[in-house]
Amino acid sequence: YSVREAKDFIDQLKISSATQYLIFVSTYTQHEYVFKGRRGNWKLVWQDDIATGRASTPTPTGKTHIESKDPIENGLRYWSCCRVFSIHGLPRGAKVNYPTSGACVRNYDKRAKWVYDNCPIGTAVYVY
Repeated sequence: YSVREAKDFIDQLKISSATQYLIFVSTYTQHEYVFKGRRGNWKLVWQDDIATGRASTPTPTGKTHIESKDPIENGLRYWSCCRVFSIHGLPRGAKVNYPTSGACVRNYDKRAKWVYDNCPIGTAVYVY
């Protein structure tokens, strides 16, 4: 999706967040968008390529939110934990742009750190 299409999509769904941030994940394009603002008035902060769950362990779709955080888990850094998946850094040697995780949303470490540092517990995450 273009940034405009991603923003229009979340605006049409009237997605809100308990914080000033909203994370939109496209499993189709393997892309993540982070917006700042509020329902109906979201502005893009950044976007980047990601890796979501493979066919046998897909990333659940729909709306959830960040429930907890862990600086390191299973040897991976910057865990922002949602109900049944997490947003975190990449395993050593892993790549993005195709579904390869065990349901999680894998980010480059610098992006996972940004989410970990800036998106507080309660931040809405919408996976489509």
